[in-house]
Amino acid sequence: MNLDLIKGICPIVAAPFAKDESVDYDSLRNLAATLAKGGCHALTLFGIAGEYYKLDDAEQREMMRVTIDEAHRHNVPVIVSNTRHSTANAIAFAREIEKA
Repeated sequence: MNLDLIKGICPIVAAPFAKDESVDYDSLRNLAATLAKGGCHALTLFGIAGEYYKLDDAEQREMMRVTIDEAHRHNVPVIVSNTRHSTANAIAFAREIEKA
């Protein structure tokens, strides 16, 4: 990990939910674009304020894909938090993060 990325404004991206409690990926894309164009130095995924604990694995993967795709359109890096509760799960998720 390049620690030079962790400086400046690096907000935690909130997971936007629809009325049925599913992730609203269109709103997520708009949020990521707004933050990236607004001068943020990096975007951060899965911090406690982002309500990641409400998401299943598939939703987290899609949230990573959408956020990274939009942030990279604006040359803004994404920092992904890995808070899995076992070594094996943390390693598996870290591999998914690397692929994203």
